[in-house]
Amino acid sequence: MALKREDIDQIMKLLADTSMVPEGGVKYPEEIRAFEKLAHVTKLAMEAEGMPFHVYQCTPGNMEENAPLFVNVHGGGWYIGHENNDLYFSCWLAEKIKGVVLSVDYTTSDKAPWEVMFGQCYEVIKYAFAQAGNLGCSQEKISVGGYSAGGHLTAGLALRAAEEGYRLKSQIICYAPLDMGKKEEVPAQNPMEERMQLRGRCFSELLFRREPEYLTNPLANPWIAPDEMLKKGPRALIITAGTCGFRFENEAYGLRMAAQGVTVTMKRFCEARHGFIPHFGHCWEAAAEAMVKIIRQPLA
Repeated sequence: MALKREDIDQIMKLLADTSMVPEGGVKYPEEIRAFEKLAHVTKLAMEAEGMPFHVYQCTPGNMEENAPLFVNVHGGGWYIGHENNDLYFSCWLAEKIKGVVLSVDYTTSDKAPWEVMFGQCYEVIKYAFAQAGNLGCSQEKISVGGYSAGGHLTAGLALRAAEEGYRLKSQIICYAPLDMGKKEEVPAQNPMEERMQLRGRCFSELLFRREPEYLTNPLANPWIAPDEMLKKGPRALIITAGTCGFRFENEAYGLRMAAQGVTVTMKRFCEARHGFIPHFGHCWEAAAEAMVKIIRQPLA
C-alpha cells in the first residue's frame, strides 16, 4: 500500500517526537569546526531522477597528482539532510587522502522514495568517472562510502557500478542496515532502544513507501544480492560499532563477499556507538584512518 501525504506527515511527526538530536543541533568544538578550512569547498548543482540536488566538492590544499577521489554518502535514516558535520568530515577526509571528496546532499525520503536518492548518488559516481581527470584525480582511484543509511546506499551503488562496468577501487560500508526485509526485531531492553526501533521502522516506511517490491531489488535490499553480483564488486572495508544492532548483518555480508573472492577488511569498534564516525564520537579517528588507508592503498 503506497503512502498518502497524510501518512508521510504522521511518520515525520513520529520521527520528530523520537529525535535524539538536541534542539538547535549538535554543537561541535572549534577544533572540529576548523576542519572546514582544510579544503576548498565548491557547491555543485546537479539533477537526477527529475529532482535537483547538491554535491559539495572538497579539494584540499595538499592535493597530489592523479589523486584519489571519494564519493561520500551521508547517513541520517535517509531522512535527515546534509548537515555541518558531513562537511567538516569531508574536508578532513580530503586533506587526509590528498584528493577530492564529493559529498552528496541527496533528496531525502520525506520528499521522494528510495529510487530518487539512489539515482542521484549513482549520478555522482558517473560524474566522478567522467570528470576525474578534470578534477586532478585518477579514474583508477575512485571509491564510494557511507554511514548508516549512507552505507546501505553505498552497498547498492557498488553493486550497480560493477554491473554497469564502472570499476570502483573500493566500497566502504559503515554500520549500515543491509537486510531491509528483516522480519524479527530483538526485543527492546529499555525505553531508548524502543525509541530507536520505532525510528527505524519510520525511516524504512518513508524510504520504501510500504511498497513490497523494493525488498526484492538487491540494489535496495543488498542482503538478497546473489553471489554472482557480489563477486563483481570492489574490495570492501566494513566498519561496525560494538553497540549497534547492524554489526552482525554487516559482518555476515562481508563474509559473503569474501567467500566470492572479494578482498574484505572488517573492523568492529567495540566501544563505539552507531553514527560515531562523521559525528566525531568515541573512536572516530581510528575508524576514519582505516578509511584513509583503504582509499590510498596502492592498486594491486
